[in-house]
Amino acid sequence: FQSDWEAVSMGYSAFDILPATFTEFFIANMLEQVAYATELAVWNSLISQAIADGADDTLNPGAPTAANIIDTLGDAVDLLPNNVYGKEDLTIYMGFESFKAYVRALGGFASGGLGANGVNAMGTMWYDGIQSLTFDGIKIFVSGELGNKIVIARKSNLYFGIGLLDNLNEVRVLDMAETDGSKNVRFIMRWSQGTQVGFGNEIVLVNCD
Repeated sequence: FQSDWEAVSMGYSAFDILPATFTEFFIANMLEQVAYATELAVWNSLISQAIADGADDTLNPGAPTAANIIDTLGDAVDLLPNNVYGKEDLTIYMGFESFKAYVRALGGFASGGLGANGVNAMGTMWYDGIQSLTFDGIKIFVSGELGNKIVIARKSNLYFGIGLLDNLNEVRVLDMAETDGSKNVRFIMRWSQGTQVGFGNEIVLVNCD
């Protein structure tokens, strides 16, 4: 902050005051990091609970590649119970490695039965990074925190809750200059959260390690 243009705009002084605009930036930056850690914790918790509740985690096809990702997804969908397949909120959750392999596979070059030029005969130029993708009619959602795991489940079967009225909810930025004379800032964030799965036997997990 000392070398930042905002410090200059406040005027050099022996008594620095943290401006509101910098505080807002600092909070936003910290929240981004907290969001990543939270999503990672949520997925780890949901996967553990799903396995404990009977989810099918027998597939372990190895690292996802353009050559195997379509077969991997097909095998995973085949394991879904019939009462789940076709539901509107059924979703394939996957990490970036699996997603990149799927996009590459759909680019064609004789992979996955798509022919040499893939979707719309556009090769690797087919995907614009905006459109949503599906597999066998099932929506795909990409989460970087899933790593090399793939989860197929209904959205309504995965639960995440926080205590909105909990007295532990707190976000604060403390400028320590007024307390100990240092040029340090402390960030405090407290909240409560929990996860749960409804029916573990309606979830398919794939370990692409």
